[in-house]
Amino acid sequence: NVLIFEGFMAFFDPLLAAICSHRFILDVSKEVARQRRFLTQGMPYEVYDAKVWPNHLNYMAHLLKVEWLCRSP
Repeated sequence: NVLIFEGFMAFFDPLLAAICSHRFILDVSKEVARQRRFLTQGMPYEVYDAKVWPNHLNYMAHLLKVEWLCRSP
């Protein structure tokens, strides 16, 4: 069986992430992410730069420190 789930914070819940046999983190540049947010939600670049991107960087830094995320189940 295969289940694929995705989302900005897909690995935020350690219990959900722990049951995944394979974990992939796909990351795009700030410019690509900003443009996608603008096209899908009409978010002004200034709001994205001030709110969304800094939170994304914090989340990604957190993921790199999570031991259980970096090893196989």
